[in-house]
Amino acid sequence: MPTDMHRKARERVEEKRNFYRHLSVYLAMSVFFLFLNIFTGRGHWWFIYPVLGWGIGIAAQYFQLFGLPGVGPTDSEWEEREMRSEMRRLNGGYPSEGEDDSLNLPDMERPARKDWDEDELV
Repeated sequence: MPTDMHRKARERVEEKRNFYRHLSVYLAMSVFFLFLNIFTGRGHWWFIYPVLGWGIGIAAQYFQLFGLPGVGPTDSEWEEREMRSEMRRLNGGYPSEGEDDSLNLPDMERPARKDWDEDELV
């Protein structure tokens, strides 16, 4: 039975795969429209209209999936991160009440044997 995180990850991978498929079809059709226009156009570059319209749809799908460059997805998790960041900034860089202040550092393992004497350490 897949966990909730596993299910979300699978959905996200599926969305990315669909986006890349959509992008590749868009690029192939754009080239097709260009060549069709070159061979039948007689000076009017009509291919730009379907390519531009479809490109706006591709861009919207990209921003929905990946978010703005440098910002990332702007979903509810983003809003929560931004709220915590803004509250921390307003609080002088210190975490607000109830916010976890721990660094969550992993425990380090001790070496199996020492190649030094304790009195050599500074």
